[in-house]
Amino acid sequence: MLKRIWVIGGVSILLWTCLSFDYQTKKKNNAVSLMWYNVENLFDTLNDLSKNDDDFTPSGKLNWNSFKYQSKINNIARVIKSQSKELPDFLGFCEIENKRVLEDLFKTVSPLNDYNLVHYDSPDERGIDVGFAFNKKRWVLLNSKPISVHFNSQPDDKTRDLLYVQCKSIDNLDTINFMLAHFPSKQGGTMVSQAKRIQAAEICSQSMKSVGVDKHWIVMGDFNDQPWDVSLSKSLNAHSLNSKQETHLYNLMWNSNKGLGSYNYQGKWEKLDQFIVSNSLINKYLINENSNSVSLYKPDWLLKQTKKGKLVPFRNYEGTEWKNGFSDHLPIVLKLN
Repeated sequence: MLKRIWVIGGVSILLWTCLSFDYQTKKKNNAVSLMWYNVENLFDTLNDLSKNDDDFTPSGKLNWNSFKYQSKINNIARVIKSQSKELPDFLGFCEIENKRVLEDLFKTVSPLNDYNLVHYDSPDERGIDVGFAFNKKRWVLLNSKPISVHFNSQPDDKTRDLLYVQCKSIDNLDTINFMLAHFPSKQGGTMVSQAKRIQAAEICSQSMKSVGVDKHWIVMGDFNDQPWDVSLSKSLNAHSLNSKQETHLYNLMWNSNKGLGSYNYQGKWEKLDQFIVSNSLINKYLINENSNSVSLYKPDWLLKQTKKGKLVPFRNYEGTEWKNGFSDHLPIVLKLN
């Protein structure tokens, strides 16, 4: 009789342990991680006659060849693989030339082919696009499409598309909508170019409303504006988490103290790369001002000291001199538990 009690007790403990382990595993698997990275001129070596990519060819002024290209691929892959023990669920990129460079990158990042890639060629004159990758073992693709950005004042001016992606979780059937953006640069001056970024933000906002602002949204990108600038705070209507204004979108980089910024311009750090999330995700994942959800990834080897002693992102080129670096931007990381 006593032996039987011991056996039953042992089985109960084993069952409880297994259930507890399964719960913890599922709990861990419900975490969602993202990385956004402006990889700065990730071009292949082929000359595309429809794009202004001559500099990034073997005969161009940068002498861009297969060795330098593969080195750049390896460097960007190192950044992705080193930021966490586990690779992100989702990765967004800008300044990639085509899907081929994205495929080459993920052959290095994930030799087991754990990711599906989303990319569309955009009409940008330099041929740079945005791209997206997701872990196909945890997520399935429901929808994706490019969204054109046109300028009323300059209809012939071409820029990169926005990228809309919708994914569903295999674990809990949750659906997240993504918008990836690389807003027009400040070429010609901040105020001169501001109207283009405002229009890009308006198109982004309209596209999100057509899907539904009450849905789960993550907007990621290099916006070439800071969180408080007009294009983001007014046109997109994205505010800080402690804002008293009613809005559907919150910019997690607004008050982030996890670093001085992802981009350094003339010695000044700027928060050009940002994660913007919907109110529904704020509530679900209980994100607040003290949350460790968003951070800047900046290990020492991603930075380089200038002649004036200041640290800036370690670029691949300085002028026409190849430095075998990474990018002029630092990546940002988002973790939702």
